[in-house]
This record gives sequence, C-alpha cells and structure tokens, in this order.
Amino acid sequence: MSGKILYFQHDRVGDVWAEKGEKARKFATRDELTEVQVVPLDAIVIRRDELPEVRPATEDQRASARPLVLTRRGDALHRYITNDDTVESFRAKAAMYLALAEHLREHPPVDETQVKALRDLRDEWYDLNESDTGDLFEFLVRKGVRVEQA
Repeated sequence: MSGKILYFQHDRVGDVWAEKGEKARKFATRDELTEVQVVPLDAIVIRRDELPEVRPATEDQRASARPLVLTRRGDALHRYITNDDTVESFRAKAAMYLALAEHLREHPPVDETQVKALRDLRDEWYDLNESDTGDLFEFLVRKGVRVEQA
C-alpha cells in the first residue's frame, strides 16, 4: 500500500484527500471518511451491484451446452454463455451496447407523428392569425402541447 494513492471523501464536508502509505492506512480507519474511486469526468461507471445476475442454467439449458443464464431482476434474458464466448467478446459487445445507449441519450429518436401534429398546429395558428400577431406559444399551450422537464 505504500506506493498506491488512495482517495478519501469527508462524509459531512465533501472534501477529498489523496494519501498514500501509513497516512492512507490511518485515513481508512476514520469513520467520517469514505474511500472513493477517482475516475475521469467522461467515464461511464457501472457498479457491480447494478449488473444483471448470472446464474447456473437449468437441466434443459445445460443439455443444449449452455452452462450459464443471464437474468435481469427476475426476468430471463435470451442470452446464454456458450463454450465459444470469451471475456473479450463480451467486453466488445458491452462496449458496443454502451456506445448505442450513449448515442440514444444524446440523440433521442424523434416521433415523426408528433412533429407532423406540431406542424399542423403551426399551420392552424397561421391560418387564424393572418392579420394578427397572436402568440404562437400561448396557442400551442392552449392546444395541449407540453414540454417535459429534463
């Protein structure tokens, strides 16, 4: 432990200290300090206790050369581990799915039906306000358009 730097956060104050060696061992015994992991700001952190459960397969599943079954909070997923699977292949697939999830978070799909409905409302507003400069936004709210708060 002498060369490794450990990071501790004070439970009440929130300050973080970096210590190594004997001082780090003393910090680890203090009740008001919690050891924390420091990661890059753009890191994706997945806690191990948030991962789906992997459990032994049933007799029927083992008979088809599938030794383990992945479950998600009680719902069985249709994914089994076979003899051809490797740590590397699963990590590559996990990275692919994380990339897709991040892309969807940054670029959520657009409901084209909603876009068309908003265009129709805009056209209706323009028809009603050819000579008037009525408030488009008030009109949309009166028509029931709501914006979800992020």
